[in-house]
Amino acid sequence: MTVALYALAAAMMIGGIASVIQGFPFVRLESGLAMVTAGATVAAAGAVLLGLAAAVSALRRVEQALSFRRLAEEARPPVPASLVPPAATLPFPAPPEPQGRTAEPALGAGALGAGAIGALAGAGAAGIGLRRSEPSFESALLAAADNGPASDPTPEDRDEPERPLPPPARDETPIDLAPEDELFVSPEPAPPARPEETATAEPIAGPGPEETLRDEAAAEAPVAPAAEETPLRPALATEEPLPAPEETAPEPEAAPAAREVVGTYASGGNTYVMFSDGVIEAETPRGRYTFGSLDELKAFVAAGGEADRGAA
Repeated sequence: MTVALYALAAAMMIGGIASVIQGFPFVRLESGLAMVTAGATVAAAGAVLLGLAAAVSALRRVEQALSFRRLAEEARPPVPASLVPPAATLPFPAPPEPQGRTAEPALGAGALGAGAIGALAGAGAAGIGLRRSEPSFESALLAAADNGPASDPTPEDRDEPERPLPPPARDETPIDLAPEDELFVSPEPAPPARPEETATAEPIAGPGPEETLRDEAAAEAPVAPAAEETPLRPALATEEPLPAPEETAPEPEAAPAAREVVGTYASGGNTYVMFSDGVIEAETPRGRYTFGSLDELKAFVAAGGEADRGAA
C-alpha cells in the first residue's frame, strides 16, 4: 500500500508539471490557462499525497517495532516458582496483655515501651538472613514509643507552681558619648531626693547680725556723684561755629540774541522780511504784521486780507 501511494504521488506530480509546461505558451487563451491551472492543482495534490505516504510508512515501522517486542516477551520462557525467592515479611507483634491501671502513667508508658522493644527484637531475630527493609510509618511509631512520653508531665510537675523569671540585670556602666552625640542628648532629670536624706539634711544657716548691720550701713551711705569725664583734648570738646554760606550774586540775564535777516521778498506793495529764528514780518500799506512761522503767513495770504491780524 505504501508503494502504491508513492507511485500515485509521483505520477500526479509529473503529470501536473507537464501540463503546466505545455499550457504556459498558450496562457493567454482559455485552453492554455485551463491546462496551467489544472497542472498546478494536480502537482500540489501529488505533493500532499507524497507526505501522507511518508507518514503511513513511519506508522508502519512503529507498528512493526511494537509487534516484535510483544513477540519477544511472549517467547521468553517462564521462571519456575521454586527459583523465586520468598518475599521478606515481618511477623506482626502480639498486642501486650491488659494490665491494671497504676497510679503513675509513666510506669504504664515504660511497660508499653518495653513490650515494643521485645517485639522489635523478635522481629529482628526472625528476619536474619533477609534483606534490610526500608523504614516505614510503623517503625517511626515504635521508635517514638521506645523514647517514652517525654512531653507528659508527672503529677508532681503539675502541682509545682511556675517560678517567675528574674528581671534582667541593668548595666550601669556609663557610656562615653562623642561630642557630636552630646548635642542631641537631652539632659536627664536629677533623681528625686530620698526622704531619709531630706530628713537628716542640716538647715542652712542664715546671715549673722554683723552681716546685717554691714548691709544696712552700706545702704544708708550717700552715693557720690560720678566725676565728670574730662575730654582728652579741650580743642575737640568746644564746638566750632559753622562758616556762613556765601551769598551768590544773581547772574545777569542773557541779552536777547540779535536776530539776523535771512531774506526779504516784495510782492504787490508788501515787503516780507524773514529772520533766522523763523519769524516773518510783513510791511504793508496798512501797517506791520508779524507771523511766527511760514504756515501762519500762508494762512494769512489764503484768507485774502489783513483783517484777522492787528498791527504790531
